[in-house]
Amino acid sequence: MLFSHLSRSLLASLALTLFSASGSVSAGKCAPNDVYDYIVVGSGPGGGVVASNLALAGHTVLLIEAGTDASNEGSTYVNALYYPQKLELQWSFFVKHHTDPEVEGRYRLLTWVLPNGEFWIGPKSQAPAGAELKGIWYPRGATLGGSAIVNAMASVLPNDADWNAIAAISGDNSWNAASMRRVFQTIEKNLYLRPNDSTAGHGFDGFLNMGQGDSNYYLSQPGRLALLTQIAENLTGKEVDEAAILDYLERDANFLGANRDTTAEPFGLPNHNNNNGRRWTSRDLVKSTVASTSKLTLSLESLATMVLFDKSKSSPRARGVEYLQGAGVYSGSWQYSRSTAPKGTLKRAYARKEVILSGGVFNTPQLLQLSGIGDAKLLRSLDIPVVVDLPGVGEGLRDNQELPVAGLSPVNITALPGSPAWAQCTFGAPGDPCLAQFEQGTGPYTDPSGNSECAFFKSGHSPDGNRDVITFAPPGVFRGFSPPASNSPFVDTADTMWRSLARMNVQNNAGYVRIKSTDATDMPDINIRQYESPTGGDVDMGAMIDSVAWVRRVFAALPAPYGPITPTEPPCNAGIDGRGYCKDPEEDRKFIYEQTFGHHPVGTCKIGKKSDHMAVVDSKFRVFGVKDLRVVDASVFPVAPGGFPVLPTFMVGQKGSEAILEDAKKPK
Repeated sequence: MLFSHLSRSLLASLALTLFSASGSVSAGKCAPNDVYDYIVVGSGPGGGVVASNLALAGHTVLLIEAGTDASNEGSTYVNALYYPQKLELQWSFFVKHHTDPEVEGRYRLLTWVLPNGEFWIGPKSQAPAGAELKGIWYPRGATLGGSAIVNAMASVLPNDADWNAIAAISGDNSWNAASMRRVFQTIEKNLYLRPNDSTAGHGFDGFLNMGQGDSNYYLSQPGRLALLTQIAENLTGKEVDEAAILDYLERDANFLGANRDTTAEPFGLPNHNNNNGRRWTSRDLVKSTVASTSKLTLSLESLATMVLFDKSKSSPRARGVEYLQGAGVYSGSWQYSRSTAPKGTLKRAYARKEVILSGGVFNTPQLLQLSGIGDAKLLRSLDIPVVVDLPGVGEGLRDNQELPVAGLSPVNITALPGSPAWAQCTFGAPGDPCLAQFEQGTGPYTDPSGNSECAFFKSGHSPDGNRDVITFAPPGVFRGFSPPASNSPFVDTADTMWRSLARMNVQNNAGYVRIKSTDATDMPDINIRQYESPTGGDVDMGAMIDSVAWVRRVFAALPAPYGPITPTEPPCNAGIDGRGYCKDPEEDRKFIYEQTFGHHPVGTCKIGKKSDHMAVVDSKFRVFGVKDLRVVDASVFPVAPGGFPVLPTFMVGQKGSEAILEDAKKPK
């Protein structure tokens, strides 16, 4: 059965009779195993860290995770088997990029459902007859460990200026760059620094494994190495030979230095892995914690549906969580069907101290809104009683604008023959000999990958004068996400060269997450609204146009045999000028506006001062207007923390748990 808001409210009211007027748990009226010191919702880089730290500090913790444990699935921990990820391990959100449906219809990776049930990918103008629009596929992690299980693991610290901006916004200097570097040192277990690299600002005893690729990989990719050499020469203004570029590709992108924010050069790309081909995530921390202490209880396949409050005093107190336990109850589940989906078993658990929400940028605001915390107008339109009117819940969504720049080389970009050891690999099939070798720390699956380099660029639209775009090149032109479909919208030829661009200091914050009903199994309405902020959108657009022009200049300067490269994306029919800009600026602007994508959302429950009516939490992660409720995940960022938010979110998990433990020492 599905639960109406009325019935859920009644259940919540009944549940709260289990608490005395002082808010303490009455053990005689509630099963002891349903009561914990803390309840944490979500096991990703925020919640997994918080739950583990609290349990290791001696507190009883219930960790509620909507997904299952996929630890035995090789693609979740063997980097070489990472792609494609199993669809059962991902929530299939379908989002919008723009308010205007005509603009939205021109996105080249729209997902449509054909009459036979198959997906078709492409713009509205080419959609087959009878196809029904689903939207833009936006997968998120649906398993223990959250989206860190299904991401590309890129782990680059944001500019110091980003942390300092959060300190200024929140009025709390514990968020400044120096303090957050201490947090990073606490959690990091660095495994990639070379003997002559500086260890300043790094940690070696933390839980977060940090590895990096071997630049020798690119010796087997002479075309890509030639392009990387040209990028280095362009950014540094120096001649770069083979030894120098290989050195650049292993430099530490997370180095500590006063000039880091302005250093626009190539670097290695740190990853959250063990430097030997194995992904590391909060799942590893949670499982090791469960193995070492009985203080942490893990409830899998448990969808949080509502926070329970004690409203007997002037300020409501969070006192528990209602959740549905059962596989596939959330409509984001792969191949979900309302008519056949399991309904789950309604359960409740209670917290003596606090409830911490770490469901992520989409699900945390959804849960708050379902619980009566959010924009009062939205809540009342759905007949949800307002607990706290916080209009910022679900608003202010930012996403790193991402776009590839591609072109054609005069010759094929052919890789040299790889190690013959790969010939025996069956890529995760039963009896795979390479997987057996991997488990012993040897074999080809421990080889470095081709997603192990990055470079920084400062556009002419940097809002603070620092580098504001990161560029990298995954193995193949990445135009955005799309689910398996009946068609293949893009097939790149062997002469294709490319660079991916991601905006770092995102100014656009027009996106939102808003519930559509009181049914917690429904996915919310999500619109990124790329470039739609009145001023911030134009700044971001200018930065992306500058960055596209820069890549075109690099393409044009690449010497034979691999260059010059003829640009193909973004297309420019008017011709390209000597600086790399399209002679008709509107061509670039239109393509970038319509084809930009993203998969690094932040900011839907932002940190701020109480005087900021759009702030949701204070600098200690406490939700305004209620007691004993915090948000600790990527939704708290009031600025976009660099190009990849996963590492900053691990740091938020650590900082949040420190704040909770500090408050636990204080008398109530």
